[in-house]
Amino acid sequence: MILFHLLLVGDGEQHISFTVHHNFYAAPFTASFVHPLCTVEERQGLWSGLLQDKPLVGPWLLCGDFNVVVDAGEKKGGQPFRLSEAVDFLVFMSSAELFDAGFSGSSFTWCNNRFGRAQIWKHLDRLLINNSCYDAGFGVSVTHLARDPSDHSPLLLSFTTRLDDKPRPFRFLNAWATHPGFLEVVRKSWQQECVGAPIQVLCSKLKRLKADIKVWNVQCFGNIFNNVKRAENEVVLAEKQVEDDISVSAQESLRRAQAKFRQSLIVEESFWKQKARPADNAKFEEIPTMEDVRWVVSDMDGDSACDGPTSP
Repeated sequence: MILFHLLLVGDGEQHISFTVHHNFYAAPFTASFVHPLCTVEERQGLWSGLLQDKPLVGPWLLCGDFNVVVDAGEKKGGQPFRLSEAVDFLVFMSSAELFDAGFSGSSFTWCNNRFGRAQIWKHLDRLLINNSCYDAGFGVSVTHLARDPSDHSPLLLSFTTRLDDKPRPFRFLNAWATHPGFLEVVRKSWQQECVGAPIQVLCSKLKRLKADIKVWNVQCFGNIFNNVKRAENEVVLAEKQVEDDISVSAQESLRRAQAKFRQSLIVEESFWKQKARPADNAKFEEIPTMEDVRWVVSDMDGDSACDGPTSP
């Protein structure tokens, strides 16, 4: 059963728009993704292209790195905020009848990753929506995730969906084997005596081992996804601390949180690799080729953010 069906509405150098049909929603909605250039002049073509993609009716979601801040509170460090830099964006939002969906997490989504007085923070990435999103019953929320290792914070977009409450069968997770205490749990469980015929003993030990692993998983290993969320929250808190405290100890706390976050992501990646079908893994392993990597690197825009690493 197909959950998503995308129909291209329009595209350009700085954006792409789709009509999205999804099984969870009775009516389609329009989704646009942008990465504008830095100057007002360069962005004019983007705004006109997006207005052409604007749906006559129905929800419209517009997401991306807009490369612009709209008030002084969305920037820290560097050159002072100038309203003239944001006028074209604010005029577009008014013409398109879009507004910011809000967010939770860090106040900023981009940092030039410098230290001390050279450090600059900006709120560049956001989700814009129209009133039809609420009329259609969309439950939309935006979370600014941890930046590490990028200079931008990924945006986690959450929508109201139907829940699947079916019980989950027991499955062995390869990630368990990476925990130093796992083999000891297996050894202690298996060494406990069982009485009966050999096949009964085997079945009893397997049943008990499954129960012991479940208890150990809850008490020691924990939920993989919750571990990632907790580690990510620690990074976000550490990033907020660094925003106000440029001391060495604050930087070290951030690095420790980032290391813990990376380790939790490795465990999560192991889970998804195990869950994926072999054909799916083969597809991902095929790309990118070295030629693809060279093309992407050569095509990179060094000024993704206007006040980038080389701009004060």
